[in-house]
Amino acid sequence: MKRFLLILLVGLFTSVGVFAQIQRIQVKNPTYLGMVLIEQRDVPTMKSICTYYNLVEQPSEGDFTVFTYSDGTKIRFKKDDTEEGSFPVVQVITNKKPADVNKILKDSGFEKSGDGYYNGSKFAHRRTKCTLTSGAVSTLTFSKVYNTDNK
Repeated sequence: MKRFLLILLVGLFTSVGVFAQIQRIQVKNPTYLGMVLIEQRDVPTMKSICTYYNLVEQPSEGDFTVFTYSDGTKIRFKKDDTEEGSFPVVQVITNKKPADVNKILKDSGFEKSGDGYYNGSKFAHRRTKCTLTSGAVSTLTFSKVYNTDNK
């Protein structure tokens, strides 16, 4: 009887471990993931974040690494190397309505100013810029803007 209980408990703990590994991490809205990716230093880290959230890697599009989300949202990212340094560019291509995208940006601390949405102080060394292109699909392009007036 003790041996049966021991085998039963070992089997139970083993199955719990297997079920825990199957659990999938999902992001509620992949637009937020674009805001996370723009803060990363390199493409391998960006790829690991997308993999962590169970996005599916697609064939690259030019210099862009591409992942898709289950709702059809496409996330593209790359690093642009210039004389000033390496700058991340993240694009989120989604079928969300422009009003929904505007709300997400405002709720995340972005403010509309001139040609885009900005997060961070205009007096800081750098801040995040998001340009929004609307149509049948909305394209959000996140980039870093460096303040050259503070040098």
